[in-house]
Amino acid sequence: MKIEGSVHQKTYLKQITERIYHLNCPQYSERELVQRPWGSNRFIAFLQSRWVIECRFGPSKFQIDSDLYTLHVLHSLKGKPGISPFVGIVLDGENGENDIIKGFLYELPAKGPIFGIIVRANKSGEPVTFERREKWCRQIIQGVAEVHSKGFVVGSLGEAKKSRIGIDGNDNAVLYDLFQRTFRYDRSRIALLPPEHNRSAFTKDLITALPQTDIYHLGLMLWRIVFNRESCGSSGFCEIAGCTLNTDTVCTEPHADPIQLPFPEEQVPQYLRDVIAACRAEDPNKRLPAWKLLKMFPLTAEISQSQTEAIEEPNIPSMGNLNYLTRLEEFQEIYEKRTSCDRCGQRTTQHYFHCDTCNAGDYDLCPSCVSQGAHCFEHEHHLAEFVEGNDEERYYASAKEYGRDIVTLPS
Repeated sequence: MKIEGSVHQKTYLKQITERIYHLNCPQYSERELVQRPWGSNRFIAFLQSRWVIECRFGPSKFQIDSDLYTLHVLHSLKGKPGISPFVGIVLDGENGENDIIKGFLYELPAKGPIFGIIVRANKSGEPVTFERREKWCRQIIQGVAEVHSKGFVVGSLGEAKKSRIGIDGNDNAVLYDLFQRTFRYDRSRIALLPPEHNRSAFTKDLITALPQTDIYHLGLMLWRIVFNRESCGSSGFCEIAGCTLNTDTVCTEPHADPIQLPFPEEQVPQYLRDVIAACRAEDPNKRLPAWKLLKMFPLTAEISQSQTEAIEEPNIPSMGNLNYLTRLEEFQEIYEKRTSCDRCGQRTTQHYFHCDTCNAGDYDLCPSCVSQGAHCFEHEHHLAEFVEGNDEERYYASAKEYGRDIVTLPS
């Protein structure tokens, strides 16, 4: 339902403004902010000497309600560990006491997305230490526990590239964006569909996010962090299992899309194996809540200084204030757009296939997944091919039995 620019939209936003007023949130006029676009209905905004995230309410009632859910989560959990701090709401600044809400602000994790840090560290030849990764796992579980304790869900932990977990200037892991009450499953995604929703894999319907589905997705998230992997598609699980099937062939063996995740390295502590296994229980009622998962970690008298001190990341500009991003070039370096495959999560910036409609216009596939027949959520959509250094526009229809069609779209 589109309500952009209409009387209905303004009426709806006015109703939201009146409700939000009772939350006693800090208020900022849009005129106070210096803004730069950043993805779909997201901006970075310069406020009081640092860059923060501005979520601008979308053009439809569904999008407004979805963003409003994120606002309520962040506001309700302000000051809680594992959650990026809520800053305040943005008003249009045009009507004085009758100003209408335009969006809301929250802190931008100063060191960037967690898997961006892992990728940079691996490329530098100095992988993130296990001690830091173990600490981040604990903090992520703490954040999920805080969300669930207030009756909310995260909903996005299963997103291949939109699981918004960042590392702040104090080297702590925080959930910072994209809290949602539903998630959509693409049957080509690996190890993400909770087994209780197997029948939903062939539908186009959204799946309701529950604490149990959050915990199932959390298991894969923790597994990736423990093993220093940005992603692990079916080929990765096949490699771990010693599968010799041709990489161009879709493997249908259980190990290619596992429920319980493999542990190829013996040095992983047993308690972490137990935590991840508890997350991935086939019966949703047997998945432990996040607060119980925290109790499975060994007790520590005090976190050592080496785990809490500010750690400079390689290839990132030196920050004047480690708690915030104060310069635009810092943001551009850390949050530079890097395209990842929505099916396997692999970085594919140089060559990828893009759908302008699915995932709010942010759905991409790598050449490997496309060669295996992957498509976006809707098979009637056309995928645009992007190759670095090549301006030629080519669009692809869904794969047919005789191969993939290149189509010409009307200008």
